Amino acid sequence: MKEQVIIDVRERDEYDAGHVEGSINVPLSSFSSVAPNVLKQLRDKDVTIMCYSGKRAENAYNMAQGFGYSQAVDYKVYPGGVKAWIEEGKPVVTSEKPKMSLMRQTQLSMGALVVVFSAMSLFVDPNFGILAAGMGIGMMFAGLTGNCAMANAVSKMPWNKAKA
Repeated sequence: MKEQVIIDVRERDEYDAGHVEGSINVPLSSFSSVAPNVLKQLRDKDVTIMCYSGKRAENAYNMAQGFGYSQAVDYKVYPGGVKAWIEEGKPVVTSEKPKMSLMRQTQLSMGALVVVFSAMSLFVDPNFGILAAGMGIGMMFAGLTGNCAMANAVSKMPWNKAKA
């Protein structure tokens, strides 16, 4: 029987809040670039892909099938994700202090910038409206591609860095 490995495709802050011990965090937002190298090292193992409820894991599973390792690696999605794992009474590893999720930090930052640039376009110079529109375009791009420059920037903030 092959060794079992769990790949958790939730974002780092979600993973830190509670994950299966020994699981590997490969966020869906970077899955297409990171996973091929990870899966290459797991050729002789059974790989279970997991997220919170199963939807992102299904997306990752579909991506993984296209990487060319499907003959050598047995992939499956954990039905119900970490939510089901916890409901089944299985243990998870949690961080000491829960943080505001990366998504909420990004939404808060983006909303604040749109309000500031909109106010500046009314009271300082109408050209600041271009920046507010740029924020909206950036969010549309993030929604279409799954790659958010603001979320990447927020994730690099000191309070979001993993502790050694």
